[in-house]
Amino acid sequence: MPPVIVDSQAGRLYMTGRVDGVQQIVALAAADGSLLATYGLTGTIDVDPIRGWLYVDQNSSGLLVLDAQTAEQRTLIPLPGSQRQGVTYPAPQADLGTGQVLAFRDHLVYVIDPDQGTVVRVIPFDTPKGDDCRTLTEPLPIEWAVYDDTRRLLYLDFVTYVCTPWIGETLVSFDLHTNAQVAQQGVTSGPVSAFDGYLYGSGWYRMGMGYRWAWRDGKPWFESEGWDNSTRLLVDAARGRLYESDSMHGFRAFDLETMRLLFVLPSPVDGDLIGYDPGTDQLYYLREGHLATYPATAIAPPTPEPPQVAVPPAKPVRQLVLSSGGSQAPSLLGLWDYGMTWDACYIFGAQGGLFYLSANGGKAWSQPRGGLGGGCDRNSALAVSPDYAADQTIFVALVGNGIFRSSDGGQLWRPASTGLPSMSIEQILLSPGFASDRMAFSRSWVLGQGNLYRSSDGGSTWERLAVDLSLVAMSPEFDRDGVLMGVSADQVLLSRDRGETWEPVGSVPEGDSITRLGLAPGFERWQVVFAFGSASQNLYRSADGGHSWDVVLSVGGHAFGPFPPQLVYGPETEGGRLLFLLATDSDPNADFFKDQGTLYRTEDGGLSWEALVLPPDLVPTALAISPTYAQDGLIWLGTADGRVLSLEAASLQTSP
Repeated sequence: MPPVIVDSQAGRLYMTGRVDGVQQIVALAAADGSLLATYGLTGTIDVDPIRGWLYVDQNSSGLLVLDAQTAEQRTLIPLPGSQRQGVTYPAPQADLGTGQVLAFRDHLVYVIDPDQGTVVRVIPFDTPKGDDCRTLTEPLPIEWAVYDDTRRLLYLDFVTYVCTPWIGETLVSFDLHTNAQVAQQGVTSGPVSAFDGYLYGSGWYRMGMGYRWAWRDGKPWFESEGWDNSTRLLVDAARGRLYESDSMHGFRAFDLETMRLLFVLPSPVDGDLIGYDPGTDQLYYLREGHLATYPATAIAPPTPEPPQVAVPPAKPVRQLVLSSGGSQAPSLLGLWDYGMTWDACYIFGAQGGLFYLSANGGKAWSQPRGGLGGGCDRNSALAVSPDYAADQTIFVALVGNGIFRSSDGGQLWRPASTGLPSMSIEQILLSPGFASDRMAFSRSWVLGQGNLYRSSDGGSTWERLAVDLSLVAMSPEFDRDGVLMGVSADQVLLSRDRGETWEPVGSVPEGDSITRLGLAPGFERWQVVFAFGSASQNLYRSADGGHSWDVVLSVGGHAFGPFPPQLVYGPETEGGRLLFLLATDSDPNADFFKDQGTLYRTEDGGLSWEALVLPPDLVPTALAISPTYAQDGLIWLGTADGRVLSLEAASLQTSP
């Protein structure tokens, strides 16, 4: 994606483009993107808006200085060539404070006086490579360079590690005023923008994870992982925002000083955002080789928007959540399976599902829009306030965008990820007393690291807790006992102080991997915990708070089945006796891993289980229980073909 060089003073844009089939440098009108001039040249470029000069690096020919308006050549500064073949040097960088210009050759920075056409000095950089697979003897070359002329800070990128398929890069900052290096650190390289002491960047890790990062005053300052793309961040200083946008992932606005995500919108233009001009207050998109403009004044935070009526796909329902507030027409939230596809919603390594809402118990569905971007969003976790009837609060984790919160039943969604270093959220847990204690937890899982975060202000801000968990469960009486339980490697950990401290209480069953964990009602009294092992396909029960485990049910199926059983509890009674378990699996011998599922029930606290007979055309894949089950006896089942049905549990017979 080629950058646009903006000259606000002259009302012109510069970029490389193809005109009449020939690649060359072009000048465009900042007002409407119309073609003003072609230069018949190629090369990397920068502009000096004070002098009205255009700098063009002509590789082995040197640095060419042109009058940007007339294309008249002012001077050509000879520079040495490179021993490497097919090299394109980093773009020259104008130093507006000194009137000099920086050019780059291999590991050298040339400081040039364009008035005199002479090299003032040469700054060498000897950045060592890592212990990689290359046999290089010469110093590492500069891959790209960006200059912050307000602070005289030069940023240089070097490829310091190459061992296919792994590539590592190191960013170096250099103060041209003091002639000294400030800092260096490994980065995930991608498009960057420098502004008044800040360097903003994004990168893409080859395993399918995007990064956002920033340096301040020449030093690393901010990093956030788990994004779903890597694109250029553009500065709108007047509004204090950063913008990024592409056709697939929508439009994002960040706070300029904190990097906090402010809002998400559908992309206003079908193309990639490549430039912003504060002079005309316009955004520039590249769309099928043509430049399109869009007014920044039209970019505004989203407003409440009723969810759009939609029919969920005929694909497995993976999660159902019911709100409190009555059984006649409870509010339902669901995630429908929607993995990697080969359509316009293609996302590398896509996970999660499509999010739908129902206000009438599943009879009709809609998709929320106000603040959630476009219809390609995948969602990885849902949570509803226990006091939803009063506060209308819903949380949803968007894959690659973090957590969003709605306080009006899904009409307006705002980012709720402040403090989260990762946007890959797998769990959201709300305290049973959320309405009063405002406490919530979320968990991310990135590259084998499970991070737990806590919010004490209703999800507005988050803090990372000092524990590494692959799974976490909350006591049904958390607002009174403060109990959390988690799995870390082969250990079961317990916290009794709302996640502040953790202690090991036991080990997971030997040779198994726990993918579902649930604390029974009355945990502090009964110490009952359930866990599901994906390797054995066994349901375990502990009566001593996770110290020891007994197998109470073997659900069979395939050890690599991707969907752990769903466990829900009936009304809280003595010992928490009534439970339902939905075991879902995919048959690898069937086309497209056809789902199969079994619903189990126990009435003795999980000591013994019985399978329930369901209608023959119903393959259950998601389970929820009515908040008023004691009165209505209803459960809701999501199915493999995308339906959501309510059933009277008492009417279901057991299998012979």
